[in-house]
Amino acid sequence: MWLQFAILPMVALTSTQSPPNRPARTYDLIHLKVDLGLDFEKRAISGTATNLLKPLRPGTKKLVFDCAKLKVAAVRVNRKAVRFEQQGESLTVHLATAAGPKDALSVDISYSGRPEAGLYFVRKQHAFPAKSAVVFTQGECEDTRHWIPTYDYPDDRTTTETVIRVPKNNFVLSNGKLVEVRKGADTWTYHWRMDQPHSTYLISVVAGDYVQGREKWGTLPVDWYVPRGLEEEGRGAFAGTADMVKFFSELTGLKYPFAKYSQSAVPDFMFGGMENTTCTTQTIRCLHHPDEHPLEDWSGLVLHELAHQWFGDTVTCATWSHIWINEGFATFLPSFYVRKRDGEDAFHLSRYGTFQGGFGGMMAANRPMVSTKYQIPMDMFDGNAYPGGASRMFMLMHELGEKVFWKSVTDFLHAYKHKNATTEQFFASVGKSSGKNLDAFRKQWFYTAGAPKLKLSREGEDIIITQTAPLFNLKTQIAFWQNGKWTRRPVTIAGPTTKVPATDFSNASYILDPDVWIMGQIDYSGELSGTECAELFVSGVNGAQRARLLDRVGNRLSQQQVADLLEWEKLVDLRTRLVGLLGAGSENLLLRLLDHPDKRIVNAAIAKWAGMPADDEAKRGIQSVWTTSRSQALRQTALSTLLAWSQDLSVAEEALNTPSLHDSFRMAGLGKICEKDPERGRMLCLAILTDDSSEPLRIEAVRRLGGLKDANGSTAVFDGLVATLENGSFNARRTAIDSLKQYGDKRAIAHIQPFLTHGMHFMRRVARSAVDELGKLP
Repeated sequence: MWLQFAILPMVALTSTQSPPNRPARTYDLIHLKVDLGLDFEKRAISGTATNLLKPLRPGTKKLVFDCAKLKVAAVRVNRKAVRFEQQGESLTVHLATAAGPKDALSVDISYSGRPEAGLYFVRKQHAFPAKSAVVFTQGECEDTRHWIPTYDYPDDRTTTETVIRVPKNNFVLSNGKLVEVRKGADTWTYHWRMDQPHSTYLISVVAGDYVQGREKWGTLPVDWYVPRGLEEEGRGAFAGTADMVKFFSELTGLKYPFAKYSQSAVPDFMFGGMENTTCTTQTIRCLHHPDEHPLEDWSGLVLHELAHQWFGDTVTCATWSHIWINEGFATFLPSFYVRKRDGEDAFHLSRYGTFQGGFGGMMAANRPMVSTKYQIPMDMFDGNAYPGGASRMFMLMHELGEKVFWKSVTDFLHAYKHKNATTEQFFASVGKSSGKNLDAFRKQWFYTAGAPKLKLSREGEDIIITQTAPLFNLKTQIAFWQNGKWTRRPVTIAGPTTKVPATDFSNASYILDPDVWIMGQIDYSGELSGTECAELFVSGVNGAQRARLLDRVGNRLSQQQVADLLEWEKLVDLRTRLVGLLGAGSENLLLRLLDHPDKRIVNAAIAKWAGMPADDEAKRGIQSVWTTSRSQALRQTALSTLLAWSQDLSVAEEALNTPSLHDSFRMAGLGKICEKDPERGRMLCLAILTDDSSEPLRIEAVRRLGGLKDANGSTAVFDGLVATLENGSFNARRTAIDSLKQYGDKRAIAHIQPFLTHGMHFMRRVARSAVDELGKLP
């Protein structure tokens, strides 16, 4: 899963989902067949789920299935009706005769419902930029229970079949192989079968008026599906995936193990992407025209979700406490494709970004990597698990050596292929394959809440390294720059203080961890000068070290030094960072960069101008980009800069009337008008609430209205936000709850309270936050 942390408020609440101490399972789910009809108009489902299973213990008299807010009409066990009862999110089935491990039980559950979570009906008017209705499922963490009564926890695996009935002229994508399509007069039925066992949260259905894009790796179909009319944008987002499948098969030593790989783009998605087995679901926001490359680049999302087919789908974490196995590896593997595509230096820069994210995630989470102290599973899906897990794999690879590391990973994948695994099992497997005792590494990096925080200073002829608790044991190097060359010394850091003799380097600049293999914070008591920084930059070992230098003392560089480094540097990502360091005194250079052949450099220069005083020549150049560029991404940055400079609303009004693929121009224009002219902004937002032409713009209007509030005794804003709660997309309703909290009227509590028990945890969280905040009002 690719999380967009900025839109996921993480506030505590009591959950109806499985707690960490969930009771041990009592049966083995062998095969699950779902025969389901989708009613697009009523946003309802009805059908039968057949759970083929074997009890794990003799004398089993009842079976419990996860089943949330579904209406069960009948249950049959081996074709005989049995007694059942529903309570909370559980369906208890009473067996007529006690059963045991030798008994195969086929449990047919007939049911219907209008799911609040797990399965989502996106109406045509909410599907922008698609032009037709879409249905999709999203099972992670434990939301499959909202549309299938079954076992809904990751520690079991089952083969699956989905038989899905939809209105004619709609396509259905699901896991595994397409067995058949039956086209009736009014209803089309798609039958998919998944032959390899997988966890039930990975079951997926996407339905709608979709068009297929095709690639192959050998005989393996590598396809993508996008709503009709967005074919070119689908190619922009997903073309080249087959090469990624080939690369990961070679990198991991395990050939892609399933019948196909496909991706679909859906509107109103709550995540960036989701790695459903053989059929990843991606946000529609990733679609873009191929001409937008390289400025518009969603390959990171595509690579992350594809990597999950190995880590997450082929091997799955046994419990959510070990989610790093899924998310850490899926964040780790893409950097190696970056190395193949862009070179070694780009790989090191990508790795440094992962380390920075991992350290920040660790500081924010303040928990060990493996933990049972969470209220709902989604609490574990954070920066600690994603870049934090990836950072630890980089460090483990560095400790073992890359060749030994990948052999060990290959062995682990083959040993746990189509199985579940824990952190302990991973390290036992890697330790056996590598011949190394990894207990210290495992305990330090996976069961310690914290990350290294180091500070270096000179004391006489020594370098003193201090660290704050928790204390880590680290083997690294310190590098001294003297007389135009590097000299390295090995360093073992242990305890609160480590002394490094530096008699021969009393006047040398020095850097700890010169190759950047430690995820942690490294500070120096004596800051480098700009001249020293520039000298170390051009002699830097790799892109990671150069990036760390910029983060450390980049603000000490003179404008001329930045310009010189910009000329010297080859990595575009580092060049854009250097552009960000330009300012007063570099206006002429920034003007020249507006004509640079690389759109990424142009984009960085335009963005930099936004924080500087308006310049007539720059304004003309950026205005030209806004009005004539074929790149929507460049136009968006140009628009942002022009809006930052604008003293009137002419640019905002122009933007408000300028369509774009994801309606970002109109959203930016509306935001500026709301800030500068609240009365007009309120009027526009209220009108947009009833306009079904663009859901992204409508959500922006909902977001703005909470701050604009009502005027002159009117209740139009309040009533509009309440109406959105009742008849909006998932993201619109969630935004409306936040806006009602900002609006600050206790009357909203009654309208928000029903969402406290909503099936979707994100909805419950924003509702709890809003009710708590509004409840404090006098």
